[in-house]
Amino acid sequence: MNNRNTLRKTATVLLLALILLAGCYTFMSIDQPNTVVTGQKFTAHLVVRTEPDPRWGLDTDPKNQIICLKIPVDWTVDSVYFRGDRISPTESSCTFLPFDQPDAYPSKVDYWTQELEERYPTPANMEWQTYQSDVPILPQQDTTYNNLFIEFTVGDMEGDFDLGYFVSNAALDFDQSHYYDISLVNTITVTGVSAIADEKRAGASFSLAQNYPNPFNPVTTIHYVLSGKSAVQLRVFSLDGQEVARLVDAEQNKGAYSMQFRADGLASGIYVYRLQVSGADNQTGIQVQSRKMMLIR
Repeated sequence: MNNRNTLRKTATVLLLALILLAGCYTFMSIDQPNTVVTGQKFTAHLVVRTEPDPRWGLDTDPKNQIICLKIPVDWTVDSVYFRGDRISPTESSCTFLPFDQPDAYPSKVDYWTQELEERYPTPANMEWQTYQSDVPILPQQDTTYNNLFIEFTVGDMEGDFDLGYFVSNAALDFDQSHYYDISLVNTITVTGVSAIADEKRAGASFSLAQNYPNPFNPVTTIHYVLSGKSAVQLRVFSLDGQEVARLVDAEQNKGAYSMQFRADGLASGIYVYRLQVSGADNQTGIQVQSRKMMLIR
């Protein structure tokens, strides 16, 4: 009897596993480097399998694809795109979707960045970003293997970071596990570029910290340190490059500084604060560091 029960349980587990494998989205492979240097550009290559919903069959209504990335706050995403004849004749680009802008298919989950941050919170030095395919995409067969590429520029923060990848489409939600796939622990180590570069960085005479609190509403504080007398500009920009505040534009002496930023009158969203340093004590010319912060009303 015990053997029969064991066989029954085993068969049930196998059946459930097959049902889960017959999901809509599955990461088949994630190819990224183990180690990168500050300022380096690299491309992550993901193979995503798409299949019909096990209950409803092949979806004949094209949907915009949703790609979400968990990355360090000082990284830049240069491009996100699909490539290959399995998903489109040539290439399908994806565009950044601000966290306060709904996706192209209003239905269940419309604000993916906020939803992912609630379900899978990021540490202070990381954030979720959402990208959406520029056009609706319809798989051309029951099962497809789609090539997804993300081009990154690494920031200045060094250490180990667990990158996260998420894929779904704009009409879906989190009700069923096969509606999406997510991979949260893709560890990458960021190191300094070289001893010479480190010397130049030391000569740059400043360091810029992450604002606190972050996210914020409507006030946050930005800290930075100057190791020598320098001409300093500290400005805040929207993601489309518009300057929204100039907090510092003056010559400052060596020391630690804290500047308060009030976002009165600004819409919810992600903003970039940029510290530019130059002067007699800076032998390397103009040096710039930028970080991102999130305003939530």
